[in-house]
Amino acid sequence: MNAKQTAKLARRNYSDEEKAAALETVNLCGGNVSEAARTLGIERETLRQWTVGHCVSERVFAFFAAKKQGRMTAKLRALADRLADALASEDKIEAARYGELNAAFGTVFDKLRLIDGAPTEIAEHRVLISRAEAESKLARLLPYYATRAEAVEVLRSVDGEAADALGE
Repeated sequence: MNAKQTAKLARRNYSDEEKAAALETVNLCGGNVSEAARTLGIERETLRQWTVGHCVSERVFAFFAAKKQGRMTAKLRALADRLADALASEDKIEAARYGELNAAFGTVFDKLRLIDGAPTEIAEHRVLISRAEAESKLARLLPYYATRAEAVEVLRSVDGEAADALGE
């Protein structure tokens, strides 16, 4: 076995501090693993493995992941701002691709809500109304209409939940 083969077989062991510094370099390179690997003189594949949590302590990876999330959050927020500005642009509004901008904005907005820990769906929130409350609302309308049925229809148009509670 020659010296080159022996050197190739020898594996370098990196400390947590060295791995943390290398992952910080990945962050400083905007997430570009190849650039960071060239800068540090570390094999690209080794560095890539560290960026996905392989052979890295939980503490080091958690710190890297938090910084990466912060970087991505900043990028998403900047993108959301640019998309919102583009949506407000008269040129874009008149263009055929308005729907695409709108969909992109919605996607980015949802991702930001996920990052912030907020729900990304609009959940219907219904407050159940009692029959007595519905009858009370209807009673206030009855003097203005010839029949109960007419008053119920008006109630349905302004407060469907109350009309539903009446069961009529």
